[in-house]
Order: sequence, then structure tokens, then C-alpha cells
Amino acid sequence: MVWEVVAAKKEGQFYFRNFETGNYIGTAAALYNAISVTEAPVNTYNIQANPKIPGYFCFYSPDLPKSSAEFSGIHTERALTNVVPWDWTSDGSSWHVRTISESEIAQLRQLMEQPRRNAKLQRLVNQAQSGLDQGYRYMAVDDAGNKIEAATSGKVEAVDGLVQSADKLACPMADPQEGTGAEHELAVLLDNQTNTYFHTSWHGW
Repeated sequence: MVWEVVAAKKEGQFYFRNFETGNYIGTAAALYNAISVTEAPVNTYNIQANPKIPGYFCFYSPDLPKSSAEFSGIHTERALTNVVPWDWTSDGSSWHVRTISESEIAQLRQLMEQPRRNAKLQRLVNQAQSGLDQGYRYMAVDDAGNKIEAATSGKVEAVDGLVQSADKLACPMADPQEGTGAEHELAVLLDNQTNTYFHTSWHGW
């Protein structure tokens, strides 16, 4: 998980914003209760080197519920599923910080975008399936809104730009062992048969 440190108006105080969701680390209702996340920045934090563990930092806030410690900081709970307020100098409140480069940020954005696209596509698939389950059927229409019969009949009409002749196709990578026909030719792509196919080479020679 990647967090962006955002400077607050008051000097020396910061917000923590989740790089993926844009939500902020908030506060908690009581000591050792899960710290909430908020859509808008609410709770500021101070950043300080841990006085007990060299190389690690603590993120504490005067607004977090506290016990006998001077401040409570962001602390990992035992189950490792939440962060909670606890003594800001304890081991579980110590964090190793790593700065990432702009190129790494760009790579992260690309990695995060694919699951979002997958989720969006899955929602569309579910929506389409729900419509089919309810008895709806989908159809293609022309500019005037009229149903295009050939779109669902499987009948191919002569249309400008539609390739209908094998001499208009070329592929230098036909697989010598896969595909249909003695020459494994591209023509099978246009023979209107469902049991024939063309296969590009997958061998590593």
C-alpha cells in the first residue's frame, strides 16, 4: 500500500492520503480502536524519527485517543488488519519509510488501472447477463434505429471495406502443425465453417 504525505496548513503537520483510493487516514473513537479513513482530510499527523529504533519513523497526532503515553501514533494491531492509536514510540508504531520515484509512480498507476478496467468490464458482463436472464435480447441497429438482421443471423453481406477474399490476407507466421488444410492457409478464415481454423506459429525455433 502506498501513502502520499500531504502538507497541512500548519507547519510540521501532515495528512496521509491513500495513493489508490484518494482517502485520508482519520482518527479513532477510542484507544486501540480501528482508525477510520475519510474522503476529505480531517486529522493531521506529525512525523518524527522513533527515539528507540534508529531508521524508523512514528506518525503521531494530539487528536488521537491516548493512554499514559505522551501521544498516540498510528500502530499496527495484532491481527495486522487495521491500524489503531497506541503509544507512539512502541515497536508497533514504528514505520520504515521508502520514497518512490516518478517512474515508479507511473508504473503503479498502470498496475492499478488494469484491475479497475477488469472490474468495470465484469459489471458490464453482469448487467448483460441480468438482462438476458430477464428475457431481454440485444440487437444491432442502423443510424435510423432499424434492426440490422444480418448482425445476429450470421449472414455476411457485401460491405465496402469488409474483407471477403483470402488474397486480401497475409501472414508469414502460419504454424506448420496447427490449423486446417494441407497448406494451413488463411482462406479457412473466410470459408464460413465453424470447424476450420487458422493458427499462427507458437514454436520457439
